[in-house]
Order: sequence, then structure tokens, then C-alpha cells
Amino acid sequence: MRLATILDGEVPVAALVRDAQALPLLRDGGDPWSVRQLAAAGPEATAQVRRWADGQPLASWRPLASVTLGPAVPDPGAIYTVGHNYRAPGEVPGAAPDRPLIYGKAASSVGAHGGRLAWDRELTDNVDAECELGVVIGRAATDVDAAEALEHVFGYTIIDDVSSRDEWLDGDQWLLGKSRPGFCPVGPWVVTSDELDPR
Repeated sequence: MRLATILDGEVPVAALVRDAQALPLLRDGGDPWSVRQLAAAGPEATAQVRRWADGQPLASWRPLASVTLGPAVPDPGAIYTVGHNYRAPGEVPGAAPDRPLIYGKAASSVGAHGGRLAWDRELTDNVDAECELGVVIGRAATDVDAAEALEHVFGYTIIDDVSSRDEWLDGDQWLLGKSRPGFCPVGPWVVTSDELDPR
């Protein structure tokens, strides 16, 4: 299942994407779902949404080209990034550190697929971007055994990890250089883990 966040006026609403169409997802009572709520609700909610969507009339679906996409997950609780495949110049491909580097991006850096990315060139002009696999965690978990970790993955998305490499923003901490507004475009959608094996 592909889930996007579309803007209904100014309100972000989760939408099911099939072919070139999007269906805004509503809960009982008419309130819209968010992708984050669906992820936290687990597989039962995902199955319920599939059944509900199958019963919706064609008129409820919107052409994907006519909707405005927001970030796939516009309200992440946290964004952690894992640097495990970095290597020094001359190091053999496949070499990896013994312990991965973990760093964060502020949730306020999230941007939309197709959104405009702009920054103050006087503040930083040394900016680059890297395409990354985004892992969307569903059910909350602490101290999960490695063998059970994937049970907590709701789905996968595309993250554009934009960074300022200027020393005063990047330095040895990275948070400021990676967390400028819009420096984390997410999407266009989340593909649920039952439909994508990232390996």
C-alpha cells in the first residue's frame, strides 16, 4: 500500500495512492487519518483502511496530478539517521565502521516532495543532498531485540538528506547543518513494509 499526505486546503490528510489516483482517508466519524496515526495503529488499522478504500466510489478518488502533496510524514516524532557505509578515501568499498554513526535532523526540517528548497546564501552556500532510504517506525518500541526489529517497521519512504557543509553549521555535530527549514524532503509516499523488501 502506498500512503501519501495530501493537503485538503491547509489540512494535511493521509491518502491511499493507487495507480495515478489518491483517496483521502477518513476514520469513522469523518475525521481524517494522518500517516503517523496509521503507522502507530498497526496492521489492523492498515487492513481496515484497505477494506474501506475498496468500498469507496470512483468519484471519491482524486487524480494524483490534481492534489498537492505534503511531506509523506509531516509530523515525525523524531528523525534519526544512521551512517554505516561511510568510508575514508582509499578505503575498500564495503568497509564500514564497527559502530554506526547516529545523528539527527530536527522535525522542523521536514519538507514536501516537489517542494521548493531555498536557503540564505549568505548564511551558507556549501549545501549538498543525498538520497536515503527512510524507515517509518510504527508501533512504539524500546530495547527491541534485533530479531524483532522489523516487526516495528511500518513502511519505507525516500528522504533527501540535505546538509550545509559550512564548518560553523556542520562542524563535528551536524545537527544545525542538517536541520535548516526544508532540509529533509520526505516522500512522495510511504510504501508499507508488507509490499517492499528494502534488501
